[in-house]
Amino acid sequence: WSSVAANGRPPAPDRLAELREGTGMLQIDFDAEQHAVTRRSNLVSIDLGGYGKGYAVDRMAEVLGDWDIGSALIHGGTSSVLAIGSPPEQRGWPVTLRDPSAPDRVIERFDLRDLAMSGSGLAKGDHIIDPRTGHPAAGARAAWTITGTAAAGDALSTAFMIMSPEEIRDYCDRHGKTCAVVISASSEDAGDVMRFGDFSAVP
Repeated sequence: WSSVAANGRPPAPDRLAELREGTGMLQIDFDAEQHAVTRRSNLVSIDLGGYGKGYAVDRMAEVLGDWDIGSALIHGGTSSVLAIGSPPEQRGWPVTLRDPSAPDRVIERFDLRDLAMSGSGLAKGDHIIDPRTGHPAAGARAAWTITGTAAAGDALSTAFMIMSPEEIRDYCDRHGKTCAVVISASSEDAGDVMRFGDFSAVP
């Protein structure tokens, strides 16, 4: 899909069908005893972009904990932050969400304390692919999550880009500590901001 902008032609349907057959966790074998990961197909590649940054942020938090640092904001680029404690005499670390397509538009402001926030969006192009269809994400223009760990937030913000509002709401309802803010990309309500989950624990 990254070549569409250059040549104007989407991937052929048979090529998409072939790639979809090689997509998903069922195409990867894990051997816990040998600490080994094996691909079942040469079509499979492992990209930690939707998870790795958040994982690294969580590990950094563990290091700071070992150093008895109880107040910090760990920032992993523009998409992952983890708040530890709060600044002196503050409710939490101030974090602002802005519309990636219109940076002057403030979506939400939070004071994070002992929570992680992660974001995904289409500002860099159609790089988030729906594995169910083989096509770029079409449901959301941007999605943010508030979770207990940055790794979980990274994975969920990417997943929420392709999930329907009903699916996101159901997930957040079943996982009480997960909240989401999503900017719709549908033509009917483009730009609408949807909120999911219980924000009462988020100042």
